[in-house]
Amino acid sequence: MKKLLIFIVLVFFSGCASVDIQKQIKEANTWKDFHKLQCNISRDNPYYHNEYLEMLQKRRQWYIDNYNPSDNMANTIKQGRYSLGMTKNELIASIGYPTEINRTILPSGISEQWVYETNRYYNYKYFYFDNDILSTIQD
Repeated sequence: MKKLLIFIVLVFFSGCASVDIQKQIKEANTWKDFHKLQCNISRDNPYYHNEYLEMLQKRRQWYIDNYNPSDNMANTIKQGRYSLGMTKNELIASIGYPTEINRTILPSGISEQWVYETNRYYNYKYFYFDNDILSTIQD
């Protein structure tokens, strides 16, 4: 009986969390909203997998609707891909916020390394920006 009660409580509260996430996705309309959602919905949590994918699609479409990138760049963003020459906002719209940002100040300007964790086994992908333009990608 005790196990049944615990199960019912867990199912009830997990369902409430999903409804809350769905509401947040529906109401998201700023960079801050999408960043908060990405922090709240783990890519590796199987329970929120569909919500995470829905949030990614909404963020991509929101960026395209509000910033009007070129047709080529809009297609790249819709597909969740990246390419050299992207701006920081285009990369965020396409694949999300980085796990870590490292900045280097040079005489020629600021260089940044954006680090993305590609899966839960600590594999990383590195993106380098020179003066806010994606210049190098390292696996």
